[in-house]
Amino acid sequence: MTDPRPAPTEPAPAAHDAAAKPSAWARLVENPLPSILAAVIVVLLGYNLTVTNDRISDTNDRISDTNDRISRLEDRLDARFAAQEAKIDALDDKVDAKFGELDAKIDDLNLKLTALIVALETSGAIDGIAEIQVTATQPADYVAMP
Repeated sequence: MTDPRPAPTEPAPAAHDAAAKPSAWARLVENPLPSILAAVIVVLLGYNLTVTNDRISDTNDRISDTNDRISRLEDRLDARFAAQEAKIDALDDKVDAKFGELDAKIDDLNLKLTALIVALETSGAIDGIAEIQVTATQPADYVAMP
């Protein structure tokens, strides 16, 4: 079998390849277009990131302003609802007071009617009223039997 290692008298392949490849500076001088395009892309990316960050900052400011406006609106609505609720409570109290007055008047009328009925029953006037009522509902030719 043969020895796969190169003989010591032969030059190393890496040294030979390094001499054959031109340096990066030589390649840049020979063809500057890729380097210019790479620089333009880097500048555009940097500009885009800066503009995007400014837009995000402006958007955050607008969102914050909108949230503040919504909070102020909520506060105004809460104040208005509280005022309306107070008005409704006052009206409810007025209605309750009016019903209380009416209930007192009805109770007073009940007492007076009860007293009147008791007075009429004790005086015997109700019996006379019942007889008058019976004769008033009878035909004209009706003659009551004694």
